[in-house]
Amino acid sequence: MSDIFPCFEHQTDIFDKENHIFISKTNKLLFCPVNKSFLFNSNFGYQEGYKIFSQDKRSIFLHIVEEQPIKDFLFIKQKEIFPYLDSASLNIYSRSIQLAKWISNFTYCPKHGNELSVVKSDLAKSCSDCRFDHYPKMSPCILVVVKNGSDILLVRHNNGSHFFTAIAGFVEYGETIEGTVKREVFEEVGIEISNLNYFNSQSWPFPNQLMMGFTAETKQRALTIDQKEILEADWFNNSNLPQVPPKISLSGQLIREALNS
Repeated sequence: MSDIFPCFEHQTDIFDKENHIFISKTNKLLFCPVNKSFLFNSNFGYQEGYKIFSQDKRSIFLHIVEEQPIKDFLFIKQKEIFPYLDSASLNIYSRSIQLAKWISNFTYCPKHGNELSVVKSDLAKSCSDCRFDHYPKMSPCILVVVKNGSDILLVRHNNGSHFFTAIAGFVEYGETIEGTVKREVFEEVGIEISNLNYFNSQSWPFPNQLMMGFTAETKQRALTIDQKEILEADWFNNSNLPQVPPKISLSGQLIREALNS
């Protein structure tokens, strides 16, 4: 697939010979179980939708639809699509599901309770009383893998996951990204870090996070675990690595980078 670029345009005359994504008003994704794909070259009769990516050969259109049976396809929940995503399809899915949720679910002004306008080309919805433009919101979130010699620090969060992963946390009002990294490490395991280095970022639609990954170093090994958020924390290397997130996730990429750098 050639390079694609985000865009946004409401259209009412979308035909075949484009790429189409269908998300129900209950946030389920139309999926083909045969070829394991959610991107289709048919509009299945839905001519109204949103152009959300531009591309040289075929643009990508989002259709927000009622959850009606379509032969040989099915609507699946968000958690069910994850095993079928790679980095390219994750980016497409991420933008699609977040836009669909914003368009379908954010319908009233939080100040006046008025029904908001239809979504405009700049992704805003406006209130007729306060004339304020509301835009989609995302949550900036950091990930950090701390290194001590050849060992890396991984944690298992108190969220039902069986993975050991990077320390994570949301950016607070008034904080810098770097400040968030240092605070989260100290809060979760009680150590101080240095040599903070940016690795990469990822749009993560579970639900609407912008993940930013870092590595850091520490001379401390003794850990004081925040038992409200963390179940376990320990030092690992290539010889004793526990189960970690898959490579498609930024956390999985960050862990592998830290181990091999």
